Amino acid sequence: FTDEGGIGNLIAGKAGNGQGNESESKYNLVPAPEDSAGTGMTIGLIWLGMGLILLVRKITIYQSFVRYVRAGGREVSDVRLLEQLTQAGERIGIKRPVDLCINELVSSPMLLGLNHPCIVLLNDDLQEKDFEYIVCHELVHLKRGDMLYKWLVQFALCLHWFNPLVYLMGREINR
Repeated sequence: FTDEGGIGNLIAGKAGNGQGNESESKYNLVPAPEDSAGTGMTIGLIWLGMGLILLVRKITIYQSFVRYVRAGGREVSDVRLLEQLTQAGERIGIKRPVDLCINELVSSPMLLGLNHPCIVLLNDDLQEKDFEYIVCHELVHLKRGDMLYKWLVQFALCLHWFNPLVYLMGREINR
């Protein structure tokens, strides 16, 4: 049994009748390396471009949301509340300053900002214990780096924009 002009030549891109006539090529099953490299580069650039577009979109939406919340709010000037915030931050181990704002348009208390963190409350007429629980909860988010973690998840979503399982992962993390 010999393989003249058979499978071995087909894989090499040559086809013939076993007579050594390699100029007649009926089948070319293996694409030229240049074609696959060009296609791979094109697909890679499309993937990267789409990922960058999604990341820029997410960043601009977040910046717009932060501007909306800060513009519709006001900084807390009550010294008692600011002192409670400082004490809670010291207990938890937060070493950098944290702003405290009121915005009645938000649906729940939240922490905003990576570089200049700000706790946003719905109002400032809270009971002392309620205020302490809310502030401690948001400061724990700051200490654990939850904001950075959420941005890493967003980066992964942008990088793997074609994978539906990553979207399910992101939805579960944001619950």
